[in-house]
Amino acid sequence: MDPATLALTAQAVGAGASAMSARGQAKAEQERGEINAYIGETRATQTATTNVEQLNSELGTLRATLAQNGQGMNAGTMPFFNELSRVRLREGRIQSNNERMGAEDSRMQAKAAGQRAAWAPVIGIGKAAPSLYDMWQLRQ
Repeated sequence: MDPATLALTAQAVGAGASAMSARGQAKAEQERGEINAYIGETRATQTATTNVEQLNSELGTLRATLAQNGQGMNAGTMPFFNELSRVRLREGRIQSNNERMGAEDSRMQAKAAGQRAAWAPVIGIGKAAPSLYDMWQLRQ
């Protein structure tokens, strides 16, 4: 085997190994993205649950304070409780939605990494192909 053919073969083998390495890296990145998306969804659910629990605790404390002072739930206190609930639930939705947006970002990154993994062998084949100049040199 002449040196030029040997060099072109080594180039093709190197490009193929590089493509498989790039595919492996992209698959690992895809898996990390999917894991991060799952963690983000879990955090969003936990955040929503925690916010509701905190609201219930806060409302319970306020009811206990009113009862201790001899006041009950009436037309004067109900708007306060309703507004507090509305504001706290809105804050909780915002926090939970922010977590979900982070999870969606991770999901999209995983999808992009999956596309890179799918195309890595094709790109590697393109890099493995010798240039027209190299092929012309072999011909002579």
